[in-house]
Amino acid sequence: MVAAFLRRARIRAQRSTDSPASLIYQQDREINLGYPVRVLILDFDFYNTIGGGQVFYRRIIERNPGSEFFYPSRGPDLISKRAGRLPANAHPFAFQDIEGGWHAWPGDHEGHWTTVHYRRLIAGVAVAIQGARFDVVDIPSFLPAAHLIRPVFSAFGISTGAIALSLLGWMSVSSRNAYDFERDLETISAIEAAERRSMNAADIRYTISDIGLHQTWPTELPILPLDMHDTIETFPPPDAMPPGEGPPDIWYVGRLDRAKGPDLFIELMAQVPRAQYGRCLLTGPDNEWSPQQLWSEHVLAQARTLGVEAEYVGRLSDEALRADVFSGRSVVVIPSRTDTFNYVALEATLSGCPVLLSERTGASVFLQERHPGICPPMMNPDDTGDAADKLADILAHYPDRARALRKSLRDTPFPAPRPGFMADVYGASHESAEEERAESAAAAEAIAAKLPLLAPLGEAWRPARPAGAPRVSLVVVSHDRPHALTATLASLMRQSYADIDIVVVADGSPLADGVRDVVRAFGRAVRPVRGAGHGAAAAIERGIAETCGELIGILSDGDLWHPDLVAEAVAALDAAPGAIGTCVDWESADGAGAPIGTHRPSASVQLFPTSPSGLPGAGILMRRHALRAKPPSDAAARGILEAEDGLAAITAGELLHIPLTRAYRRGARLAPSVPA
Repeated sequence: MVAAFLRRARIRAQRSTDSPASLIYQQDREINLGYPVRVLILDFDFYNTIGGGQVFYRRIIERNPGSEFFYPSRGPDLISKRAGRLPANAHPFAFQDIEGGWHAWPGDHEGHWTTVHYRRLIAGVAVAIQGARFDVVDIPSFLPAAHLIRPVFSAFGISTGAIALSLLGWMSVSSRNAYDFERDLETISAIEAAERRSMNAADIRYTISDIGLHQTWPTELPILPLDMHDTIETFPPPDAMPPGEGPPDIWYVGRLDRAKGPDLFIELMAQVPRAQYGRCLLTGPDNEWSPQQLWSEHVLAQARTLGVEAEYVGRLSDEALRADVFSGRSVVVIPSRTDTFNYVALEATLSGCPVLLSERTGASVFLQERHPGICPPMMNPDDTGDAADKLADILAHYPDRARALRKSLRDTPFPAPRPGFMADVYGASHESAEEERAESAAAAEAIAAKLPLLAPLGEAWRPARPAGAPRVSLVVVSHDRPHALTATLASLMRQSYADIDIVVVADGSPLADGVRDVVRAFGRAVRPVRGAGHGAAAAIERGIAETCGELIGILSDGDLWHPDLVAEAVAALDAAPGAIGTCVDWESADGAGAPIGTHRPSASVQLFPTSPSGLPGAGILMRRHALRAKPPSDAAARGILEAEDGLAAITAGELLHIPLTRAYRRGARLAPSVPA
């Protein structure tokens, strides 16, 4: 939980001929609001999917209870959530694949098919969470689309803080190690190009193992290491000996794709004397999406050719793996050609199960360097003959090896994982490639111009606003920028506070047709107001006059508000009846939504820097009675609370500062007032 406090301030006008107006703050109390970090994980249903990356994300959620985690689900995790089987801070949301009938941007069909696929996947996520705010978006490297997040999210009114790339394995590396019937060099090249862009676009990169094992091209961008002790499952001390008698069963546990080496498993098993083991078994995910060429059938055909009595038992649950395989009378072989980590190696070892482990797994480096006392024998995937000899040696001395491993685990338990271990990663400084930021901004402009939120799918997924008497009225000033207005309204539709009405008024002219189309698309939740035709000040005055809320917020099209901004402001004002309004820290961002700097109210004339759109710093909520009947001048409207005329537009009184970043202004080229 990120602690936050409310700063209470008193505002008064300083009228002087030689100095501009200033704001005097007197801090006199703190109120604990509490602020959990909101993280979006771009992976699917990882509580019902078997895989190292999915295990890793489960551990992140479970061991970082102070953060809230959101992720897309195609159904299984939604069912688990409703049944109460997920942690309280895990929030799956429905996801719909976007097919070719809906295009969010010009040239949607251009580029390699993988490019089109990843664009649509990110758009499918974005349409479901339109208008939301996330402090971090965590995307695994096996989904090479980090460079698409901000351009697509920006068009859907989604604001993001950091984009974190978790280096859990490269798809291009796995694809190069695929079976011959799957390998497509053109596709692999396209994926590798996307991976490079993804690496360059991320603000933060972190790894769970020695990246040098799997990185096929260099990067100068920083990569943060994680301590894998924090993400490993905890196991009770194993029994002194495995159950049963006689030769152990030999297991392959993992996906049956060629990168994991199931064909190498069969090849080395063909060289092990049959009398040394019980059964030869394989378990793990198959490529069920391609029933004409199943991995399992390919591997079993190889086994028949080599005379190996192998059986594929399908995909076992975690519970069955631990009870029947890792804790049973077993040996596990992990022959991966490439593997970023491999949780199976750790779970089997910590359960007291002897393992033969590929030297090309991240787990091999981890165990050799951190736990040499329980490190299993290593095999070279290119030398199955030597691997077969090592496996035969394990089998010949199975009781002694199992007993020694289990004694070591009982005598020296693994270190306990640390709660909140992702705080240092998610809070790390941002660094990305400058050229990628420029491309991202250009792509964001092109996508936003197509107004994807006005498409039928965008409207179908739009959150509904409750009807009722509004306590808070929000006035959005339009500058004839339909794409910017769309993003702002999507953000306001996500407000957690219910009693809100929203009006849109033009800056000095009637609403243009494109703006009216945007307002119409948001239904009854938003009302259009015809401007008075006299500039920004008149537009604000007219918008306020058309509303009845006790509290007033003013936004420019393109401004985005955190979903809790209004709720937190109302709570603060209810606790301080004498205060005239609230202000928040706000963030300036580039055209794609990448943060530039954070702005915090101070006692200087820079309190609310003027944006290019001509409105004050974002995120202010005022009591209606504090607004004077006489409207401010246009100059004051461009800098409310900045100059003496601006201060004359409000009643002197207490202004509450909520020192959380709760508003976001894109396109504002301003120096930050809060140090990085």
